[in-house]
Amino acid sequence: MLNTIVDADLEDNEGRSTLVNSSTITQTLVDLETCMMSSKIAQLLKRLLKNKQSNCSQTKLVVYTQWTQCLYLICISLAHHSILSAQIYGTITAQVQEKALENFFDNPEYEVLIASIATAGTGLNITCANMVYLMVKGPPKFYCDFRTLTSKFSGAELEPSH
Repeated sequence: MLNTIVDADLEDNEGRSTLVNSSTITQTLVDLETCMMSSKIAQLLKRLLKNKQSNCSQTKLVVYTQWTQCLYLICISLAHHSILSAQIYGTITAQVQEKALENFFDNPEYEVLIASIATAGTGLNITCANMVYLMVKGPPKFYCDFRTLTSKFSGAELEPSH
């Protein structure tokens, strides 16, 4: 299976998107307006769409989030704007994780990798990415150190979302 989130852009007759998490075979209905009410997701989409319009070269973005629910909401919002993303989080199998990373690395249509910090925070080689977004509560305490660290890598960019 390519992704564990399937039919993210499928809407029911009340305008809600359907999420299917194959690992637990559960179905959740999420109103697209709920996704858009999040100031963090709205800011992320604004930056992604702006970057997509202004850049001629292929941009690969990694979005780290603290919460799996936030990951789902980001997926719905990106799908609504026809932005393909790969996802990595704790409940997916190693095979699904490998396929998601393969899609992100090798397929130019996959512009965004959305990952939970707990699952993909360390030991992940994402050198093909040239932008990183952190979806965390408040500014991270390590912000200054992280900014210094990312400046050492060519093309890496970190911007505060507030």
